[in-house]
Amino acid sequence: MDITQDAPAPLWTDDFAAWVRLAVKYAGHTSAMPLLRLDRHGLTVAVHDDADAPVIGLPQRAAIIGDATPLCELRLVARSIEREEGRPATAILEPSRADDHASLWQTLRAYRAQLGAAPSGEQPAPLPGPDSSAPEWRYRASCDAAFTLANHDDACFFSRWLDYHFAELRARARMNDVGGDLREIFMRVADQEVDVRFVFHAGARAVRTSSELACRWIAEQAEHQLGMTVEHWVPGTMPTRSTAAHLSLGRKPSSGLRPRGRQA
Repeated sequence: MDITQDAPAPLWTDDFAAWVRLAVKYAGHTSAMPLLRLDRHGLTVAVHDDADAPVIGLPQRAAIIGDATPLCELRLVARSIEREEGRPATAILEPSRADDHASLWQTLRAYRAQLGAAPSGEQPAPLPGPDSSAPEWRYRASCDAAFTLANHDDACFFSRWLDYHFAELRARARMNDVGGDLREIFMRVADQEVDVRFVFHAGARAVRTSSELACRWIAEQAEHQLGMTVEHWVPGTMPTRSTAAHLSLGRKPSSGLRPRGRQA
């Protein structure tokens, strides 16, 4: 296991939102709100007309529109609206029901297959690590893992899906008996692989166990929600695919994060 304190927060480009050309249109509204970002905070949309601004905290029926074509209908709730002088307001929306989260990503996967290859620049941008002497990082440790997908496009999509589900991943880590407190994840995409660093506020033993449990849950959900077969690997274990019949043994990912710091 890689124990390190130099784990930067993730930074994403907005190429994904621009490329998929999605918009949100509430039932009964006259115009759609273009999608600006899709990440762990939810769907960030531009509100060009105050008449189309959603009501904070009220779940409402809304259509997800791709390239002017309705793709699916969800119940979305607005969590916040920000206004800046001289610029359109932005609203952060979230599905109000658990099954709507799954429906959103299943729809996006099918829609993405129609669009073809993703932009080559659609990758998380690497950042230098923060000052490890800062109090908020002093007691944190991390564990590296690698996920292997069928191709580069699937890897890019998987990384977006994983970041979107960060809150659920963190909640599940807290519910585990080992008591792992997941504080952050960051990722990079290389070919068909996604390197992930899990950052915990926990002891070394809890970090390793929590990371293995997280990887197992991620792979199972990717198969269940997206129909993806994902091979995952944590240092010191054998690569495992979400589909047990296709178990792969003895192979290490080619682009995994290089060990740094103390090994356990």
